[in-house]
Amino acid sequence: MDNELGTHIIELVGEKAQEVIVIADSILDYNTSSVMVTEFADIALFTKVNTVKTATKESGKSKYIPKKAIHILINRTLTEPLHIVFEYSDTRGQYIYIEIADGVQATIVEHHVLCDCGSVIANQQVCAKVEVAVGQNCEVLYSAFDTSGMNLEIERFVSLKKDTKVDFAIGMFGRSCKTQSYVGLMEQGATTESKLMMFVEGADKQVHLVKMNHFAPNTTSNIINHGVVADHAVGEFEGIGFIEKGSHQADAQQQSRIMVLDDTARADVHPILLIDEYDVMAGHAGSVGRISDEALFYLQSRGLNRKDSMLLVTEGFLRPVVENIADVNTKERIEKVIAQKVGVAREH
Repeated sequence: MDNELGTHIIELVGEKAQEVIVIADSILDYNTSSVMVTEFADIALFTKVNTVKTATKESGKSKYIPKKAIHILINRTLTEPLHIVFEYSDTRGQYIYIEIADGVQATIVEHHVLCDCGSVIANQQVCAKVEVAVGQNCEVLYSAFDTSGMNLEIERFVSLKKDTKVDFAIGMFGRSCKTQSYVGLMEQGATTESKLMMFVEGADKQVHLVKMNHFAPNTTSNIINHGVVADHAVGEFEGIGFIEKGSHQADAQQQSRIMVLDDTARADVHPILLIDEYDVMAGHAGSVGRISDEALFYLQSRGLNRKDSMLLVTEGFLRPVVENIADVNTKERIEKVIAQKVGVAREH
């Protein structure tokens, strides 16, 4: 591994990380004992995992990866988190396909960061696409964080087979970014929970869509979105729970909440349920609001200044997502990012 980039990755994921894959112009380092990596071109998203109908419903046609992609096969339980680092140095899109074999337990952490040499593209839009096919009887903790400061667009497609559980913790701290996450619960017993947090400030805009598609009976999904919007920024959440006909006893729940820090900030939540079956459970909730003056007054009366009071309330608001970060080093890094973001926002 290149020394300069290698030092950067160690600082990012921690010295004890045993398995790291860097997605850049080439794969710089990976542990072949548990992860097999290959490169191939023109992969049809969802074709391999029999969920093409989901992509078809979203766009009217199948989606394809237009450039070379990286295939990551996880064929045994991982004892340490697998870190996948997207290093952006130009405007080329980056694409990965992750395949997880039956019975595997794994923690995966996806990082989006900007190379020092890539600062010239910070204001340009860059796309990343990730497809994850999870086998039967798996248990996966999947985290993804954007701290690149770029105008990033991410599409994520995930399919779950029988009796598999996948929990997501996603944090978006970039600029005007957009994410679309589609999770297909393909076989009975599949369970998933997605927790997404965003912090958007300045004049930027973030829009995040999370859609859970229930294609089988006895499947469970839960969407939890928490966002903070400051200055003149715009933040939007859209959550969709879709229960297909024949998916009896499915359970689709969701909640989206956004806290605005300034009168000039704008926020919207769009909770949607699409139900095509009778014997199911489903629910949604959404809210947009400011930090109460009473809460700030109480904290300041206990000796905190206004900036520290705002930080404490914001950290508590985003805590449900932060607590789902399985990797200790990543969790500490994200907590520092949140503290820095709140501090900068209050100084404007």
